[in-house]
Amino acid sequence: MEFWQSTPFVIIYIVAAGILAFLSFISLKLKHSRTTNTFRAVMLSAFIWVVGYILQISGTNLEFKLIILRIEYAGIISSVFFWFLFVINYTNYRQLIDKWVIGTLAIIPILTYLEVLTLTLHDFFYASYQLEDFNGMLLLTKEYGMGFYIWTGYAYLITTASLLIVFFRAFSLPRKYRNQILPLAISVFLIILPNILYVFNINPIYPFDFTNLFIALVGLIMLISMHLSKFLNMIPVAYNMVVKDAQMGIIIINEYHEILDINNTALKILNQKNYSVIGKTVTDIFPEYQPYLEQNRKEDEFKDELVLGDNLTFEMKVTPFLNQGSESGKIIGLWEITELKSLLK
Repeated sequence: MEFWQSTPFVIIYIVAAGILAFLSFISLKLKHSRTTNTFRAVMLSAFIWVVGYILQISGTNLEFKLIILRIEYAGIISSVFFWFLFVINYTNYRQLIDKWVIGTLAIIPILTYLEVLTLTLHDFFYASYQLEDFNGMLLLTKEYGMGFYIWTGYAYLITTASLLIVFFRAFSLPRKYRNQILPLAISVFLIILPNILYVFNINPIYPFDFTNLFIALVGLIMLISMHLSKFLNMIPVAYNMVVKDAQMGIIIINEYHEILDINNTALKILNQKNYSVIGKTVTDIFPEYQPYLEQNRKEDEFKDELVLGDNLTFEMKVTPFLNQGSESGKIIGLWEITELKSLLK
């Protein structure tokens, strides 16, 4: 018996692995934060999952398949776990979970992987497993045990929770932010979709698993979103950081000097008509800020005075803001002090 076997379907999985490998590489260039770190972990985990599956279906030896299955499950389990953390961080709900909550959420994944590592010693995870011939391909078939159903329930639960979190965040954001979170909403749905199809016994490439192909599709959506809408560069911040009708002008920019948000007063000060300025470089609408970018000021906070518009004097205060533990941009505050300056003369 030959040790290796092949099927045309393996090409699809190789393409999926390539997409995930490329995304893993691209993610290394992103600025470190909890969001980007968990994104890297998801992409790398999914890559391990797909590569493990390719090797598993390509082998013909039962012992080899079981060894590779353990590698595959390392990717499966960590993909699910880190995906949930990524959603929490991206939607800025980090305050909902601390180290203790993360530790608690990690219990079932850790126990599950221990069950997989020792699956030849018990029948808790798989009641039985054997090789079966499917049109000339020797594939591993399993009868599931209680441990598998516990893990599956856990995975369904936190994946569904991530979908609810995304939709809740989407509806809590102003309309101008929703295009940033839409790719995430689509991605979460695509992760859940294979499970829905599984329940209805729908698998267009049976007997092969197509769940990991959806993960690669999610990765492709992320890649397109990073290019078109600066996904992961323009991480949504809580909208209540900007008081919409405050008398002071407020502009929030990210580390790339792109406008994340702006309130009505700032729009009026800078003679802008609507929120279409979001996503533009701050100097496109506020050229007076250019000298401060060129100085590359590193202070935690600084103030200055500017003359804008019709010879109106403003005090400008620039403060870094933290998003998920690291500096993600700056908050620019503008107060008109023309009358105060006149009184002090």
